[in-house]
Amino acid sequence: MPASKGNKNTLGNTGGRPETWTEKRINKEADSFLKWANQDDSIILRKYAAINGYAPQWLTYLADKSVRFSETLKIAKTLVGCRREELALKGDIDTGIVKATLATYDEEHRAMLKEMKRAEKDSQQLEAFLAGQKSQKELSQQ
Repeated sequence: MPASKGNKNTLGNTGGRPETWTEKRINKEADSFLKWANQDDSIILRKYAAINGYAPQWLTYLADKSVRFSETLKIAKTLVGCRREELALKGDIDTGIVKATLATYDEEHRAMLKEMKRAEKDSQQLEAFLAGQKSQKELSQQ
């Protein structure tokens, strides 16, 4: 229920709770995140969020809220993704896990997978269409 007119306690209050993640705080978090991503033992992005006491989805929220954090997230994904690939090539971690999660860290790979799925769907639709044409032709010959 809104405050009554003339209530001096509500002057300047636009509603809702005050914002706790200011641009300054997000920039500080971006610096911390990039520093963490540059460490050799940083191979799972979600771990950063857990270490700092928030849900992994918060990384996406901050990226949506700040251009700087968005760029930082892209750089961190690249750093972590490359590190995971290097570890897999050396045989230090299972390549199956790296392949299964590659789309998370590599935008080009994600785009390639999306294109492959679309091409497969188009192929299936074409096959179904041709099969329907063939059965219509057989029925008309009888």
